[in-house]
Formats: sequence, structure tokens, C-alpha cells
Amino acid sequence: MKDENSLKRLNILEKSLRLESLLSDQLSKLFRIQNKNDSISFGQTGQSLSFSQKVNLLLDTRDISKDERKDLQCFMEIRNKFIHNLEISTYEQVCVETKKVNFLKKKYPECFQNKKIETNLKKSIDKLFKNCFEAIA
Repeated sequence: MKDENSLKRLNILEKSLRLESLLSDQLSKLFRIQNKNDSISFGQTGQSLSFSQKVNLLLDTRDISKDERKDLQCFMEIRNKFIHNLEISTYEQVCVETKKVNFLKKKYPECFQNKKIETNLKKSIDKLFKNCFEAIA
């Protein structure tokens, strides 16, 4: 079971890295930065903007809506709790801890047809990721 739960954490981490890379790509285009890797704001250094700051820039420039920002914020909170708290190892734990179960149930009711909460939450988080990716792209 531990290996399966480790894969859940890795799944969230990979999705997070994909979103952050896409955020940097889109903002680099928006600000006409030729090479994001050489950018202080969008590169890979300790001085780079955070995930949240990048999302806020897209909101300020009206490239994403407030609802899309809420989705990204939800994903960020799930990611942060999963990545920074070793005690949390399941989708149910992370969603309960972040108080996102009701948000996900309301947003993706079609994902909650199964009796297994872990399966339902995985499906809803996968959909949340897809929506976040599409909002940024």
C-alpha cells in the first residue's frame, strides 16, 4: 500500500511541475521573454516567482478568470499539503486536510458515482488538473 500511496504523491508532483512549467511558458510569451530559463522571474532559481504569484499575474492580465484562479488555488493547496506533509499519503487525507472535498464534489459531481471515496477523489483531482492546464494553455 505504501508504494501505491507514494505514487499518488508523485502523481500530484508531476502534475504540479507541468502546470508550473506551462505558467512560466505563457507568462514568458506574454512579457516577451525570449528564454524563460534565463529569466529571473520564470527561471529555475530561488528568485523565481512562485506558482501563486504566476497565477496572480495571469489573473491581473485577465488571461484567466477568477473561477479558473479558484481551480488553480485548489490544486495548489492540494499540492502543497501533499508535498510538504509526509503524514498525508492518500487523496482522501489531502482533500480532508485542505477542506477541498466539498469543492471537488460540487465542481465534479460526475466523479462521485462510485462508493470508493479514494477513487472518486482521484478522478476529480485529475479533472481539476485538466481544467487548470486548459485554463493556462
